[in-house]
Amino acid sequence: MEVTPDGFQCDFRAVDGFAGANVIRGQAMTQMETDEEVDLDGVSAIRLEGMGETSCGVSVKLSEDDEQQQFSVIGNSDHTDETAKDACAVSDDVAKAVLNGLPG
Repeated sequence: MEVTPDGFQCDFRAVDGFAGANVIRGQAMTQMETDEEVDLDGVSAIRLEGMGETSCGVSVKLSEDDEQQQFSVIGNSDHTDETAKDACAVSDDVAKAVLNGLPG
């Protein structure tokens, strides 16, 4: 686990082989939002634009008014590796893990 200092955009980055994810909290990601809605085990989220075929993201807003109750995940994956998980699946799985780790 890698944690960056306060004031930086990325709180957490995980890399496993050729797939990885960045968790970003407390920062609006509206400029990257698409019209695609995502269901994360009952929690509504919005798909974020990635950078080509290698990345994909998801934005979760537990409260529209409180940026501290919002987070996004940008997943990366090697799309040339047939065994690699899709970048959107990586971002969705990490977002679900974050949600499952929340208290209450």
